[in-house]
Amino acid sequence: MKIRILFRCALAALWLGLAGVQPAWAQAYPDRPVRLLMSFSAGSGVDTFGRLVAQKLADRLGGSTYVENKGGAGGIIGIGAMAKAMPDGYTIGLIANTATIHQGMRTDLPFDLKEDFAYITLLARGAMVLAVRKDLPAQTLPELVALAKARPGQLNYGTPGIATPHHLATELLKHETGMDVLHVPHKGAVEAINGLNNGSVDFELIAIQSALPHLKSGRIRALAVTTASRQPVLKDVPTVAEAIGRPDFEADLWYAIVAPARIPPAIAAKLTRELHAILGTAEVRNILAEQAMQAAPSTPEELRALIDRDTRKWAKVAREAGIVGQ
Repeated sequence: MKIRILFRCALAALWLGLAGVQPAWAQAYPDRPVRLLMSFSAGSGVDTFGRLVAQKLADRLGGSTYVENKGGAGGIIGIGAMAKAMPDGYTIGLIANTATIHQGMRTDLPFDLKEDFAYITLLARGAMVLAVRKDLPAQTLPELVALAKARPGQLNYGTPGIATPHHLATELLKHETGMDVLHVPHKGAVEAINGLNNGSVDFELIAIQSALPHLKSGRIRALAVTTASRQPVLKDVPTVAEAIGRPDFEADLWYAIVAPARIPPAIAAKLTRELHAILGTAEVRNILAEQAMQAAPSTPEELRALIDRDTRKWAKVAREAGIVGQ
């Protein structure tokens, strides 16, 4: 009996000792470079933003960071690599809402958003704009809907590809308005915008930062934005929700930081704090504003709720539209 009591006391003392070790160990983090794994190609707008975040994070942590791009398969390759990384705090990943579309549509993924990741923080939100070719006889979204209904199956819309946020959001718009229009998938965002510019596509949803130069030149026209509220850079352009009288319509773009599951909680909390501080700086907020995006720091729980909600939402849209993941 005495031996059992002594053993329990020893275990309690060991546990208390270890509980005091982790914060001290976490304070020493990082003692080697931190890798930011990107599921996007180098040179893209989000890649540029990710590199800025990596640089600022290195400054705040007092160490160094480096970016590794693993693009391909709509981000699946890079996200799969994040899931398999060591959960030691030395690999973190930048993901977009495209990940929730994959999760909701496919069963053959090399990752599970619910099980394989610790959520650190939401970074930023962006918007898409519904734009039309300059000579399309529709000046507003209701006029576009009316035109499409008068010419069923004759108008078309472009996207950067099947099962992209642009594709799913347009299918949601079709569902809400009853439009019968044809999908023209392209090999990427640049090709999709070119299709709108040259008139081979009637309308499409485009990330605002990509659309702005073409809107300013007059080659395309903006009818609505997809977010719940109007965008400062297009303040005279109504939201889709306003234009069609569907207050629940929303389809934004977002970017977040995750880490492999089972990362030490103290390190995860430290990363969340430092990233929130970075997102609070005027410099970062101004850079985001130039790209028609807004800083959107969140708690890990808020990010988890967003990912769960979007996964269910886009799975339902894909199922109703008969879209199969590629």
